[in-house]
Amino acid sequence: MNIQYDFAFSFAGEDRVLVEQVKEGLQGYTVFYDNDYQSELCGKDLYKYLRNLYLEKSKYVICFLSRHYRQKIWTNLEFTAIKERLMATFFASDFLIPIVLDEDGFLEDIPSFIGFYKHTSIQETIALLKAKYRNSLNEDYYLDNIKNFRNYLLQKITDSINVDGIQAIFCEGHIRIIENGNETIFFLMPETFSNLPCLLLYEEKMENPPSALITWKRKKNIVFFWEPFTSLTVSWKKDITITELIHNMKYYFLYSEG
Repeated sequence: MNIQYDFAFSFAGEDRVLVEQVKEGLQGYTVFYDNDYQSELCGKDLYKYLRNLYLEKSKYVICFLSRHYRQKIWTNLEFTAIKERLMATFFASDFLIPIVLDEDGFLEDIPSFIGFYKHTSIQETIALLKAKYRNSLNEDYYLDNIKNFRNYLLQKITDSINVDGIQAIFCEGHIRIIENGNETIFFLMPETFSNLPCLLLYEEKMENPPSALITWKRKKNIVFFWEPFTSLTVSWKKDITITELIHNMKYYFLYSEG
């Protein structure tokens, strides 16, 4: 990625006065605010330009969510690009900061683990954005993102299993599978020594040896490597998509030999 901006704003025109006040409070940061780039935007394919902005050129994307944001065609087009980056990189970079301006601003397409910030004042929103940027420089930042991805993954698997009629319960860092009165617990934990993009799967107890490994890397998009350490290895592959990873893990959770 070729990062040019610390923050890029996505908002409806009806909320411009508030957004501009936030922008003015971010002196010293590079901020993409459309009115500051009118000469550059003139004559461009705006959707292509903004898609590239949100996907590749901004460290953080700030969505100012309101009833106007939900209703406008243009903000929906912008959010299409934001969702594309979210699905490709949500676990490697928590780039999206949703700021809710009114009760009608919540978007169902944003995963719950990201969290919404409810705007109460200009100064508090400015302070939030500055703190977010400072925190991104902490040594434990990447590991925190791995934990977010871990919880997202377990939640998606939980939802998928429950649809099939078997009870699954998601908790922080683990999932409980209940079938015919029998319960199995799987823990999904970051590898704590190297701080690399890696998750280890444990069955029943954390004291047991890990039963599977998940790693990932970037090619054109993020790809995964899923390696169970048991004999239950039916067509496991490298460089799989997030959808394939969820499917493989669900299969493992339901049919694990323990």
